[in-house]
Amino acid sequence: MLHCENLHIGYDQVLFSIANLQLKKGELTSLIGPNGGGKTTFLQTLLGNNSPLNGAIYFQGKPLSPTERKKWIANVPSKFNGVAHLSVYDYISLGRAPYTNFLHFLSNNDKFIVEEAISLLGLKGIQHEATDRISDGQRQIASIALALVQEKEVILLDEPTAFLDYSNRRKILHLLRELAIEKQKVILLSSHDLDLCLDFSHQLIAVDATIKQLVTFPPQIEKSSIVEQIFPMH
Repeated sequence: MLHCENLHIGYDQVLFSIANLQLKKGELTSLIGPNGGGKTTFLQTLLGNNSPLNGAIYFQGKPLSPTERKKWIANVPSKFNGVAHLSVYDYISLGRAPYTNFLHFLSNNDKFIVEEAISLLGLKGIQHEATDRISDGQRQIASIALALVQEKEVILLDEPTAFLDYSNRRKILHLLRELAIEKQKVILLSSHDLDLCLDFSHQLIAVDATIKQLVTFPPQIEKSSIVEQIFPMH
């Protein structure tokens, strides 16, 4: 479990505060909010790339320093454009780099982990294709696989569906939900796609820019209630 307590997110000034947030294993949590509200800053704070202005981040009851966060938390970029001659298999295997030698020699165990992720995420048919020759949706799934093979307990995704069509957005959210359950991962994503977040998330959290606080919405809440509070028309 990832736990944030009395956390103040921002740089020179507080963008928003978090009184108490628990992100649980086996659950997909979606983070929504207006542009400029601090969603990306929050994710970068969890990753250890930005320091909170106040408060603490815990994992399994123990406070995490920025260095320790990098040991437990994997990050999926919002877009990967692919690289010529870099196959899907080789791209995903880069996630095993912390466990290999300087020549990046994959052990049998490394290969097993990579092949398991490829199979689990339905990428076997394109594993030998160059990453610049596959679709945006396939590249995003490959990026999720890269994060998965790092074998970290927490996976963060900043706008993972921003550049995808509707069908692929649904596919990614469904995949992340199943991944959280099957692999017992803590998965947190930021998104502007409120409808899909409501469809697939176990927990929905939002930056309320009016009161500068992170709020958690109860299950089965009406979409209109969220829009009225988080995206008011001024």
